Amino acid sequence: MSESILTIDNVITELFENFPAFKEKSDYEADELLPYNVIGDFTLDFQNYLAASKLTSEEVDKFFDFANQMANSQDKEVQNIFVVEVLEIFSDREETIKIAREKLNDNGRKMLEKTLKGWK
Repeated sequence: MSESILTIDNVITELFENFPAFKEKSDYEADELLPYNVIGDFTLDFQNYLAASKLTSEEVDKFFDFANQMANSQDKEVQNIFVVEVLEIFSDREETIKIAREKLNDNGRKMLEKTLKGWK
């Protein structure tokens, strides 16, 4: 996975470059490529595939590599998307909370715990 610095301007491009299968199945129109929508749909797909045991450990690691890049972004909008469209979605299921605690970096875990406190 590329270690690009994620910004609001490149987060969708980076997502599609790193996860071409998601891009292929996506049917967004150009004006629908809003980062919140796309990242939210991607996270929901990931969460559903994870619950159905349809992901390899490499695919799980790749998702969290990308999530950690979002958590480390200096772009506050990317961090907000990470909280709203990744962490809040993960907060709905114990199994995704557990794996997120294991796989997220320090920044991501801090944001997760803060999100969980406000979510429950």
